[in-house]
Amino acid sequence: MVEIREDQTQDMETPSEDGRAYVAIDHSFIDRFAGGAEKTFSFRFSRPSPTAVGRTQQMAGKKLPAAMRNLCVGCVHPDDKQKMLAAFDTYPGLPTTFGNALLEAAGIGDLGNG
Repeated sequence: MVEIREDQTQDMETPSEDGRAYVAIDHSFIDRFAGGAEKTFSFRFSRPSPTAVGRTQQMAGKKLPAAMRNLCVGCVHPDDKQKMLAAFDTYPGLPTTFGNALLEAAGIGDLGNG
């Protein structure tokens, strides 16, 4: 489950040193290949720009994993970047999970009209 923490709303209003506002996005799951251990990841992201969303949408049809990874790399807080990339190398599904959360924050979602 991916969760954007509500307790981070104050951080959203106060830009960081790079002038961007960041919120923590959390994801937890059970790793059956690690003895059923619960894995939890939390990284801080800024809202994706319209340009980043468009680029992701264009690339997603050809290379979805790379598109989502690039979106995450462009939005992650600089202090979280190396930790995030290491987690992405270990769990290749994480870029899509966090990327989907970022796209949802930009207004893209499933309307459930099917």
